[in-house]
Amino acid sequence: MPSPAQQFVGATAYDMSGHKIGKIQQIFVDVRTRQPKWVVVNHGLFGRSAAHVPLAGAYCGTNAVTVAVEKQAVKEAPQLRVRAGITPEDEHRLQRHYDLPDPPLPAPEPPPRQSHNPALDIAAAAAGIGGTAMSTVASTLSRHAQIGQPNRACRPVMSPSRGPG
Repeated sequence: MPSPAQQFVGATAYDMSGHKIGKIQQIFVDVRTRQPKWVVVNHGLFGRSAAHVPLAGAYCGTNAVTVAVEKQAVKEAPQLRVRAGITPEDEHRLQRHYDLPDPPLPAPEPPPRQSHNPALDIAAAAAGIGGTAMSTVASTLSRHAQIGQPNRACRPVMSPSRGPG
């Protein structure tokens, strides 16, 4: 059974003015939220060109998706060669092109508690936590780098019948 995101592969994409852009070839989901975020739309003469199009603000109907960008912006979109996923750098390029706001960075995971000492908890609360955010972020980022997590903002949705585009 296809996922809800996969049902739109093959659907026709239209711009805000109702102009046909092309057929949706692939869907990319956010790696954190697992929500559909970008689609690759084949457009141009015989669908030979492809562009990444944002799903933010899109309306999904039966076999049709109206995206919140104009057809001309899709034609002028940066060309990405993506197979394993969209990198944060590529996503930033696309966001700048489509004039989309940058999403907020995810909050880092809280640091592990070493020991529970009520006196230290009270002292820390009285002193405040100023100055610890940067070291926590640096610690979290270096921990992710050590673990070897791939640097991807979005990943393609895999179709049961074929791999990523």
